[in-house]
Amino acid sequence: MKVPEFFYNAYYLTKEDLLSFEKFLDTPFFNPMDSQLTVYRIIKKNYDYILLQNYDELKSLILKKTDYTENTLRKILSYLNDNYIKFTKIQAVMTEQFSDEYFYCDYMLKKGNYRLVNSRIGELDKTLLNPANHDNDYFIKMFKKDVLKYDVICTTEDKFNVKSKIYKQKHYTLESTKNLTVYTLAKTTINLVNYVFQSTDIEEYNNGFFPIDLDNIFRFMGTPKYQMFNKHQKQTINLYYKVYLLFSNPLIDAHYYDYKDYYNNIKQEYNLNFKKTHHSILMNYCFLRQRVSDKDGIFIKEALKSLYEYIKNRYYVTQKTEYLHPINYRNFVVYCLNANDKNLLLKFIRQHTDKLHPKEIMSMKVYGMAQYYYLNGEYELSIVNAELLNNAKSHYKYDILNLLIKANYELENFERIRELLHNYKGFIKKDVLLTNTDKTRYNLFVSNMSSLLNNHNNYLATNNIFDYEYLLKQIEGNTYFSLKNWITERINNVISTHHKKYTKNKHK
Repeated sequence: MKVPEFFYNAYYLTKEDLLSFEKFLDTPFFNPMDSQLTVYRIIKKNYDYILLQNYDELKSLILKKTDYTENTLRKILSYLNDNYIKFTKIQAVMTEQFSDEYFYCDYMLKKGNYRLVNSRIGELDKTLLNPANHDNDYFIKMFKKDVLKYDVICTTEDKFNVKSKIYKQKHYTLESTKNLTVYTLAKTTINLVNYVFQSTDIEEYNNGFFPIDLDNIFRFMGTPKYQMFNKHQKQTINLYYKVYLLFSNPLIDAHYYDYKDYYNNIKQEYNLNFKKTHHSILMNYCFLRQRVSDKDGIFIKEALKSLYEYIKNRYYVTQKTEYLHPINYRNFVVYCLNANDKNLLLKFIRQHTDKLHPKEIMSMKVYGMAQYYYLNGEYELSIVNAELLNNAKSHYKYDILNLLIKANYELENFERIRELLHNYKGFIKKDVLLTNTDKTRYNLFVSNMSSLLNNHNNYLATNNIFDYEYLLKQIEGNTYFSLKNWITERINNVISTHHKKYTKNKHK
């Protein structure tokens, strides 16, 4: 059976939307068909069918309760979907203060109701003066407001006072130009950031495929024309200039701290969506640096700080959900693991596990505690908890395998590790969600881990450390792969212990 389009769209209705859409359908001006309201109320009452995607059962339930034919129901659901689109269009405008007022003024201007436009246009100024509306689109809204005011002057000003009229037109022409410049610079810089994140490595970005030379554009900051911009415009340009400097040469640490410090000093002047954007840039930059260059582990700690702030400030909350996503929970656990911070991990598990969806709480708590027990040196408990997650979801399946391998290595359960590596290879081969890069990273880990076990057996038999030293050189020459730092640390421990033992015996 073809699934009605309305069933797909209904999934995105929030609790408030479900009530509002019912009122919308109960208004004859929008919906003259009682049958639509009847069917919708059945869907609303049995909304779990939508959430669970049990569409066949829902359709059967509607047919049973209404006695409609399948053909009639299909038409009603089609009309319902048309009304859903009308409803969401209205919601899209009404839920955004500026758009609501702007489209109304623009519409009345075209209708020629200049008196009403003049009485309402001041509401746009009030809206944009509120810092709560200083979002990523603030300057394009300013641009639209300036153009609207220009159009109002052109159609309503006294035709005999030409000098005054031209003065005001020039004012809004200049203001709209400045606001459009700020918006364009900001959006183009964000595109550069996205392009760097999308590049497989720094070399790909440095090939210069990005179509705009932002360096030349930002040079205007050193000219007298830059002084024509107001404080808020210059502040925003300066922020994005620092973003540009960071992502035009992503391996310079000083640019990261300069951008981060400047953003933290001015962020109170912008709204939540703006903060989410720049917090995301900082977080993802830390992830990028760990992938390409983070020898001292600085950006492991920076990523941990950023991710904790993201979760603590509940930046993950949207109109659709108030719950912390399990991937964000998982990422924080992994970064505590990478930073070797067991105290922060335990604090996080205790304070933030209940922010997950109730269905996710138990499994993710077990996942977090399994990683905590490993950090705390309680390897048996770590294994017990990890093995409870025998049906681990794709986003942490490999985390669990890695954890089991590490914990069993500390307990010297090498035969168990060989079984896990065999399973690991099977998972990689069958996993259709992994990219080729991910498969390479995981396969390199399996190969190097197998070599580590083989060298352990050879070393016990011969007391010859050369195989370990050769493996270490090979691994150091590899690109980044899963658990590279952990394997390197274990090899270095064996080599260091061997040489200490050799030196001690020599002195005897």
